[in-house]
Amino acid sequence: MRRLLILIITTLALCATTSPALGANPIAITDPAGDAAGLADVTRVTVEDVGAGFAFTVEVANLVETTFVAALINSDRNAQTGSVQLRGTDFIFAASNMQYEIGRWNGLVFESLPDEIAVSFVNGRLAFTIPKSLIGNPQKIDVLVVGAALTSESQDNAPDTGVFTYLPAITRLLIPGSVSAVRAGAVLNARAVQAQMTPVPGQTVNVQGTLRCTLTYRGRAIKAMAGGCRWRIPARLKGKRLTLRIVGTVGSETRTQTVTVRVR
Repeated sequence: MRRLLILIITTLALCATTSPALGANPIAITDPAGDAAGLADVTRVTVEDVGAGFAFTVEVANLVETTFVAALINSDRNAQTGSVQLRGTDFIFAASNMQYEIGRWNGLVFESLPDEIAVSFVNGRLAFTIPKSLIGNPQKIDVLVVGAALTSESQDNAPDTGVFTYLPAITRLLIPGSVSAVRAGAVLNARAVQAQMTPVPGQTVNVQGTLRCTLTYRGRAIKAMAGGCRWRIPARLKGKRLTLRIVGTVGSETRTQTVTVRVR
């Protein structure tokens, strides 16, 4: 294990993390600027699934040789595996402005893994992509990003409390009023439907998922326009009620919702 990882694990062992929360795809977590004097001051973290890996972008001030940013990843989302001292962390990525490395919990310590990570640090923005194959090809991960210093027991967490789950369950599908009521002869557009997720308590994030839709009247399907999830409502259906079934998918998560459409 290299020196940076040893020092960082020793530092983080002095700091407690807390209970998990939910996240979204992609998800951005903000943190107040200027609240981490003498530490790497994390102000925003964005995580996105880019197919072969999870791409992290961390906006951070004061990332120097004596400070660091660490991403604690619980790849199986089980707090009883991985490092129990770090609430189930299976992998830890750590970077200063001078070097970086990733470690995997082997049951006793975090052992360094081969450098397979693309990393850049430009104008206060640390970007790195962790290959899914390196961390067991998970669909979901629990993540906490920490800004800290090798000489301090303090840390700047994003999110401030808990961790976020990437990718969480869809809380609900958001159905605009234009989808539940439409004029005869007009176009009903269900593509405006969004999935809602909860990244941290008290916050919600709306994302555009992949949609599959059917529109029926008395059990008979109405033919969709090119591209799907859009229909020209026949004039003969004025005053009728239609049934719209929407299946929204974000990552590996799917939610189905049925809406009654009033034709005016």
